[in-house]
Amino acid sequence: MSKALSMLYIILLVSSMMSIGVYMDNTIVYANSSTQFILQKVWSTQLTGNINVSMPIAYGDFDNDGINDVLAVNNYKNETQSLCLLSGLSGQLYGCFSLPTNVNLTGLIRVGDTNNNGRKELVISAVSVDADNNRSTVYFYLWEPYTNTIIQQQNTTVSGSLNPGYIPFATMIYRDGVVEQPFSYNTGFFASNTYIMKYEISSNTITYSIEKNKIYLMYSSILMGDIDNDGILESSDNYTVKTYWDLSTFMTTFTMDIYLEVYSGDQLLFTKHYSNTIPVFIGIGYNGEDYYIWTLIMEFNFFATSISSGIACYGLDGSSIIYETIDNAVLYGFAVLGDTIWFIYNDTSTGNIYGDLYSTIDGSRLQHIDLTTYNIVSTMGGGLGDIDNNEYKDVLIPSIDGLYLLETNGDLYRVQGELTIEPETGVSIIETSDKPYIVAPVYSDDTVNIEAYVISSGGVGDTTPPVIIISNPRNNTLQPRIYLVDIIIYDNESDIESVTAIVYNEETNESKEIDLFLIMVEPNTYEYWAYVFENVSGNYTLIVTAENSAGLTSTASVHYEVDANPPSVIIYSPSPGAIFSKKELPIKVNFSVSDDNLANWSLYVNLYLVANGTESGNYTFDINEAYLFGGYNSIWVMACDEAGNTNVTGVVISYYPGPFKFNFTVLNPEVFYGYIEGYINITYILSGYSEVETTDLIFRFYKLTFPFETLAREVAVPYEFNTTSSVLINVSDLEDGDYSLEVVIGVEGYDNYTLYSTFIMIDNYAPTLNYTIPLIDSYIDPWRAIIIDGKALVPVSIYAEDAYLDNVTVYIDGQYYKHYTPFVLSFIDEYEEIEFSEGEHQVRIVAMDKAGHSTEYTITFTLDISEPNINEFNVTVNGTSIIVYYDVSDNISGVDYVVITVNSENITSTKTLNETSGTVVFTNMTPGNYTVTIKVYDKVGLTTNTSATITIKAPTPPTTTTPPPTTTTPTPTTSPPTTSPSPSSVTSPTTSPTTTPAGGVPGTLIAAIVVVIIIIIVAIYFITKK
Repeated sequence: MSKALSMLYIILLVSSMMSIGVYMDNTIVYANSSTQFILQKVWSTQLTGNINVSMPIAYGDFDNDGINDVLAVNNYKNETQSLCLLSGLSGQLYGCFSLPTNVNLTGLIRVGDTNNNGRKELVISAVSVDADNNRSTVYFYLWEPYTNTIIQQQNTTVSGSLNPGYIPFATMIYRDGVVEQPFSYNTGFFASNTYIMKYEISSNTITYSIEKNKIYLMYSSILMGDIDNDGILESSDNYTVKTYWDLSTFMTTFTMDIYLEVYSGDQLLFTKHYSNTIPVFIGIGYNGEDYYIWTLIMEFNFFATSISSGIACYGLDGSSIIYETIDNAVLYGFAVLGDTIWFIYNDTSTGNIYGDLYSTIDGSRLQHIDLTTYNIVSTMGGGLGDIDNNEYKDVLIPSIDGLYLLETNGDLYRVQGELTIEPETGVSIIETSDKPYIVAPVYSDDTVNIEAYVISSGGVGDTTPPVIIISNPRNNTLQPRIYLVDIIIYDNESDIESVTAIVYNEETNESKEIDLFLIMVEPNTYEYWAYVFENVSGNYTLIVTAENSAGLTSTASVHYEVDANPPSVIIYSPSPGAIFSKKELPIKVNFSVSDDNLANWSLYVNLYLVANGTESGNYTFDINEAYLFGGYNSIWVMACDEAGNTNVTGVVISYYPGPFKFNFTVLNPEVFYGYIEGYINITYILSGYSEVETTDLIFRFYKLTFPFETLAREVAVPYEFNTTSSVLINVSDLEDGDYSLEVVIGVEGYDNYTLYSTFIMIDNYAPTLNYTIPLIDSYIDPWRAIIIDGKALVPVSIYAEDAYLDNVTVYIDGQYYKHYTPFVLSFIDEYEEIEFSEGEHQVRIVAMDKAGHSTEYTITFTLDISEPNINEFNVTVNGTSIIVYYDVSDNISGVDYVVITVNSENITSTKTLNETSGTVVFTNMTPGNYTVTIKVYDKVGLTTNTSATITIKAPTPPTTTTPPPTTTTPTPTTSPPTTSPSPSSVTSPTTSPTTTPAGGVPGTLIAAIVVVIIIIIVAIYFITKK
């Protein structure tokens, strides 16, 4: 990667850090101006020496008091760097650890108590770069902060000038006793590899591996986020995030391919691919229902003059909860509050500053407020929880005129105080059992106080007008097409309410207001930056106006000239894609440079400086083998003018470092267009020569499954130079998907050379299609449908899958119903509740891939939601028999069966019938009351029932008169009968007593008389005996 690209990369990352702050455990680190509300001081600790505390953060509880302690990083004001640990509760200084001279801090990560002594440790990484010898030394230290003890250390030296990750607290992973960290190094023009350094704590050893064409932006296993939904950030060790820039495609597409990978332990949860979009910071949160991953995104294009920003939120399965990008939006900051996320941005098309609040549960935007009048600076505070106990979570927002509390209901409250916060250092918000502590450094000469505050109430007031110094552009200077505006404002008594900057073209009389970004705050001092783009050369005036909180204003202006035309650079030879062999050395490079105000030009081959100069003209230089690599090589010319405009032009060529040369040309390139099915017929010509033995041409098909590629087919074909040839390759059995096709030749004594490569898409198979409709035979199951107003909502599930799935279309009763397309991946998984009327219907489902293959199903069914009909139901009694006559029907699915039940207190009898009409007789029924029920079932399980009540009476005795019996009634002295009448003869209506005379006295009456006489005799007997 070139130095220019390296600088661009650093600028992007540093700007993103300035915008969002650096977040650590239970901490929000940010930069802001003078605060308000009053901040009541809790403790203050002084550090001495020539120091600059660049990151006061709360990174872990090292003294086991339940409150995270403060780690102050001393940086950049001398040749050494140090880390100091203070108690988060009291501010007590536990000690400072200093790195060796010229050894720069690159990262740190907490690793717990690795030696089981009850005290937690940090692993610190650092690097020293020996640029003259192109080598670097990486250091790892195991530090116990509470006792300020280095338990062990190790280092290793590797080749290359290493560039570590640029967010020091987001570039290390700790898993199972091993710390990992990426370090990138340049390998050529727009090329960079990365060492993955692994430090094993138990053995105190360092190993490493190399990943090619990757630059990591984030590589962290400690993710910040509001993981308990209280509005204040904590940290999680359960997930790992890796984001990296894949440089392998940049030279051919000029597209930045950025990848985001999220892991749980070693398990990859999901991957996201961004094109010209950078996820600048990533964290994890919990919204009370699910965990989620959030990230800020910045859309970027090398040739664009504007950047758009946005916010994304994903579930742990990769599903998108929020993905919002806003054109012309410049990121100001964000805050995560568990179930909501604030996104603050500047709309550069209008100059307005907005705050959008999104729900992390359903992705909806809850608030959209205009913050323009509050002079919000390009940074963000952090969550304080619900500090004022009004059920709305509070976010600390820095402004030119102080601090504000922004609540989730959209209200904004000013916070007053006298604390001036350094923009490069920021503050920490530490979660305690009471109120959150706000920790910040306060500078004075060669000392710095680390101070902790809590928010109470109060106010400040100032009266002095501001003083404006325009640091750049200077008066009467020459500026490039893109130039920096640097403004410093002093005010000893008042907060700054607003600053405006107007650029006026003195020749066209046109003016425009530019967006200023607060980039530094020191006591009573504010510094603003803005980058201005001008397309027209000429004379300009910059007018700056500042107003303080007392309403006093100041104005300053400068005059300058703009040169909007960069130097002209043209490379005439070699042409792009040219191929050279060793016999054709030296390669002649011919180019021209011209500009009226040319400052210098330089010729580079693979980042090696070949020549430079200061005059316009046409130049030719010979390039020998010392500057070349086998394979692709870059040749480029950079020219700068006096104003600072730069123009870079380059070409890429191929070089074969032996007695051979190959030029492989495909004569029918259209064969690779679209989707390939069955066979691929490639017509080509191989020109060149070889004086050494070579292999056949090898056609290799690699299946691309991110992030891997697998060799799927290899075909060797003999060749002849300068002869048109064709090869027919069978790909009909290959899986559908993306492939890379490479044509390779092996040269004896040399490497294998890739002569040609392209991307192809193979699609041999139709989509897989599955559906689910609740059917009983050919009828809809009514119990799985929702019946509303005579219609039914029927649940229908559709799943289709194909490497190039295009759509699924549903037709109902021959009419188009709905069209589905895949969201991101190559599958469609849909669930619909479709409304149908009663009767017969047809559903046709068609899945189509992008190659035109299709799979379809047609389902014919009947919907029956009407209950069966009971047309007639008559119940009669004949003696001891119950006679039921019925007639039933069902107009849709038909009657399945009929159940008739006869029920009394002691008897239940049921008959199941398959006929739709008929007579049913229940015989031998005893006297009593009966309920007769008929229940009709249709073929989908719907039922209808009704009941009738009848009574069976006991038989009535004869009504004719008969003479009384001639038998004599027994006297009291007569002995009782030796046998009693049988109970069955008493209760059964079908049996008569045998003693009934022919005259016809009922047997039951005689039996009753006999019983009464017996009772009287027994009573007299007992009375007499007494």
